[in-house]
Amino acid sequence: MSDQKIQTAFQAFHEFHPTTSGDLIDGSQPECWIAPSSVEEASKAVKTAYALSMPIVIVGSGTALSLGAPVSQPFIVLETKNLNQIVEYVPEDLTITVGAGMSLAGLQAVLSENGQYLPVNPAPSDEVSIGGALATGMVGPWRGNVPSIRDLIIGATTIQGDGTLVKSGGRVVKNVTGYDLHRLHVGALGTLGIVAETTFKVVPLPAVSEIVITAVSSEEEAIAIGTELRRIGLAIRALTLLSEEVSLLLGVDESPHLLIDFAGSKSAVEFSKKQLEAMSASSPRLLDASFYRQLRRIFAGENRMIVRIGVLITAVSPVMKWMHAHDMAAYSNISAGHIMAELPRSDEISESTVLDLLRELRDLSESYAGYLILERAPESIRQAFVPLIDTNSALTAELARSLDPRRLLNTGRFEGS
Repeated sequence: MSDQKIQTAFQAFHEFHPTTSGDLIDGSQPECWIAPSSVEEASKAVKTAYALSMPIVIVGSGTALSLGAPVSQPFIVLETKNLNQIVEYVPEDLTITVGAGMSLAGLQAVLSENGQYLPVNPAPSDEVSIGGALATGMVGPWRGNVPSIRDLIIGATTIQGDGTLVKSGGRVVKNVTGYDLHRLHVGALGTLGIVAETTFKVVPLPAVSEIVITAVSSEEEAIAIGTELRRIGLAIRALTLLSEEVSLLLGVDESPHLLIDFAGSKSAVEFSKKQLEAMSASSPRLLDASFYRQLRRIFAGENRMIVRIGVLITAVSPVMKWMHAHDMAAYSNISAGHIMAELPRSDEISESTVLDLLRELRDLSESYAGYLILERAPESIRQAFVPLIDTNSALTAELARSLDPRRLLNTGRFEGS
């Protein structure tokens, strides 16, 4: 199909522009970019692409474009940045409906005016789009102590691969209408449909939030303290183990540290801090509220190789020790068993060494009934190593055939699974 025919088909859409040499995704140049101004226009654009059998790469804030397998065929880009409106907000019902292109920061700003928030904080920052946060399924330090974004979404409007608009769930918390199809899109990388609007249940902001850090002698000590704090049922919103390498990058002592976000009533937070002081061999100290924002951004930037690992909490310590032995900076959400880590840069070790490390680390994670996702890496690494493995590939493929018959939406992102 000629470039001229494709551009003619899409040039009537909002913010259409032909690509230039700088408009590359995974080293490939799109046929064109469009940024629909409404859900209806986005649906029409997908119908046009379907008629042309033209694959679509969906772009939100652009913070996770290297997640998944590289794009390997001609495509157009559909940006959701203009789908950024507050559709409906009912503070007294603790529900809000927003466009998928809205940033998490924008959403939190609106909610904070009524003393509310959406309790999610994925990496790298609150500048991620709502649709992107759903599609990637990325989690932050709060996960495991507060509901995940999958638990908080109660309805959505999505666009199937043929352009059909689909609504699931509703705009009230107590809703028993139909299946929870909206939750299928969490972590699906946009391969099951384009999220256009979402409805969330939100929660009140905590009265007090304090960030506390304490040095520990080992990963085992940090996990023992963290496990006991959780067993007591304290006012914990985040419980994070920092490796020696990450501690140093954040400007604290070069030793493992336990970082805690206490949140709740003033009395609950004060009681929680006293319990930590009684358990910790070193003196805990208060940090500025921005410290967790620094942690979320610590692996941001180009030309970095980042992995996300999920294991049982009992396996966090041996996996972090393995990473330390292989010069990897890492931090772990102890409550959820999630580990974020950076491999040595590609200009420091050979590509074959990187691939060996990734394979060994995936084998180690799976030996503990866990998983490994390659969040970010150069295209050559992502071509040689499957970034994420779909353990339910037959079911996922059947769902994709139903919702995206020609497999045009973010096609190939799960390739190799």
